[in-house]
Amino acid sequence: MQKLKIVVAGPKKGGKTVLANILAEASENPIGAYRPTKGVRIIEFEGTASGSSSSGLPLNVKVDVEMWDCSGDASFENCWPVIQDGANGVLFVYRSGNASDAKEMDSFYSSFVAQRGIKDRNCMVFANIFDKDQETRGKLSSTFSRIPQIDVNLQHDADSATTEFQRFLGSVLEGVKERQDKAEISMIRN
Repeated sequence: MQKLKIVVAGPKKGGKTVLANILAEASENPIGAYRPTKGVRIIEFEGTASGSSSSGLPLNVKVDVEMWDCSGDASFENCWPVIQDGANGVLFVYRSGNASDAKEMDSFYSSFVAQRGIKDRNCMVFANIFDKDQETRGKLSSTFSRIPQIDVNLQHDADSATTEFQRFLGSVLEGVKERQDKAEISMIRN
């Protein structure tokens, strides 16, 4: 079974740990009192990568997911290089209605994607809507224009987050397989 390392990153209090718990089915009550993550929390679970392969065939494959739930606190920034090492994809999570969170997302993109050479197609943004009456998300910069952005209310609709995550895993898996194929072809030619 293919193993995928996924980093969950974003500003403090955005719902990263709640999302990680939902996706990993790690808690019967994933939404509880806020407890900030200290550095990083690693969750391992079996997930399903769904979507379509580059050849157009349906994709519905079991994968081992190693999810690194990263603290959004800048005081843990010195841990980020270790957290990022070997990552196949990045899930960004932020509070949808919070303008300062939206601005802060650029620094997370720079640290976790741009500096590490991760492609935008191996990223996804979850705009966590805390107020069920909120209709618009905080505007992200153009840096995120090529990254899928999903509005989700983790308190009321966790199923949509799981479905989108499965599609995301499919995209990440496709990218991993393409890199492996290129490496094999390169080895054969040399």
